[in-house]
Amino acid sequence: MKKIFRWGWIILAIGLLMIGLGVGMHGAKEVSFDNWKPRVGQDSRVNKVYPKISKFTEIDVSATEADIIFVKGSKYAVEYSGRTKYKPSVRVENQKLIVRQTKSGSNEFHLSFGYNDNSESAERIIVSVPQDVSLDRVKAKSTLGDIKVNDREINDLELTSNAGDIGLSNVTASKVEISASDGDLALNKVHLNSGTISQKNGDMMLKTGEVSQVKVQNQDGDVSYSDVKLNNGSLEMQDGDFEADRISVVGSYSVNNSDGDNIVRNSQAGGYHLTTSGGTNKLYGRSSENDMVQNNEKSNILRMLTNDGNNEVK
Repeated sequence: MKKIFRWGWIILAIGLLMIGLGVGMHGAKEVSFDNWKPRVGQDSRVNKVYPKISKFTEIDVSATEADIIFVKGSKYAVEYSGRTKYKPSVRVENQKLIVRQTKSGSNEFHLSFGYNDNSESAERIIVSVPQDVSLDRVKAKSTLGDIKVNDREINDLELTSNAGDIGLSNVTASKVEISASDGDLALNKVHLNSGTISQKNGDMMLKTGEVSQVKVQNQDGDVSYSDVKLNNGSLEMQDGDFEADRISVVGSYSVNNSDGDNIVRNSQAGGYHLTTSGGTNKLYGRSSENDMVQNNEKSNILRMLTNDGNNEVK
């Protein structure tokens, strides 16, 4: 038995040495299986700019394996960078931009592994819209990839990512519906006026801006707010901590947490109501295991409730 283990370690060491030599000499190749047929080497790639994109006020993008990025530009444009087999179709109908990336067959088997030292290898769909254009509706869904929206005013914003991050920067939206799984949310300089944000298995950061009547749900992740005005709305959490710094509350905002702590610093609110089960409430230095209330009858109230956790305002 000892000889078997010894030879096993020797074979493992040789294998690791050969992998290192292959990578160092740029000889490592990607191995993939399509319908159980092995292929060695990378797929062909393409950088395509779609010509003659006419004016549009709505966008509908669906991708299976690509990052989706919305940017400001000097004209209406769509670009794709990635593997040729995933090149999307692009068309404009009734001032609506429609982008569709071909899906793999439901009965097909796809698997790939290998080493790739090219940081630009990911698939990307980039949609450019002139800065002075206000969009009526933007809908984007990526099964495997990130979604980024920058410098836009949008009436109706709907984003879905099943395995990737979602980022908003300098975005104003009258209505939002954001759904993310297995990825983080980063919202910076946003003004969101109504809607829902739902997230599983990821952290959320909301920094600078205002959210009004937005219902936020997070499961298995941490949530942080900073320099944000909260105009009504709520946050529901499970298995994660909530931290806020320099927030202001208008109307009523509630944080309902299960199995996590809630900590707020340097807030501006007319009053507070703290409730915990299995933890401690702390309000500006005072501590209690019972409910703690300050100016609960006034407006602009921040309510924090947690099960199996602590509440603290300082």
